[in-house]
Amino acid sequence: MFEQLERHYGKIPREVLVDGGFVALGAIDTTEAQGCRVYAPPMQPRDAERDPYRILPDDRDAVVRWRRRMGMASAKRKYKDRAATAECVNAQARNRGLWQFLLRGRPRARCVALLQALAQNAMRGLALRRAAAEAMA
Repeated sequence: MFEQLERHYGKIPREVLVDGGFVALGAIDTTEAQGCRVYAPPMQPRDAERDPYRILPDDRDAVVRWRRRMGMASAKRKYKDRAATAECVNAQARNRGLWQFLLRGRPRARCVALLQALAQNAMRGLALRRAAAEAMA
């Protein structure tokens, strides 16, 4: 993914948010070595007594930094804020019927994605206007 981003945009992001359950410790090493900070919740340990943020003896330096970072309130808040933005938009697109692209080809899929983005922006704009009008009343 980072190779594609660098190829298309000439740079990689400084931070990346990874879905829970999809983090791999080796990927954290690779990602952080490229200068990108990883935000992802640690997997729940099999032993319910063990703190998931506790540093393990075989953790590499990047994983140690990641565990410490994710144990901090600021990192937990940053990750939690992700759910209020990206996940909400994805859920609303599914509610509008976008479960999969029914067309073939990148140009057609892009057209569907842009129409979904327009619908999202229009619906969000209406909701914000409605909320502002109610606040003024």
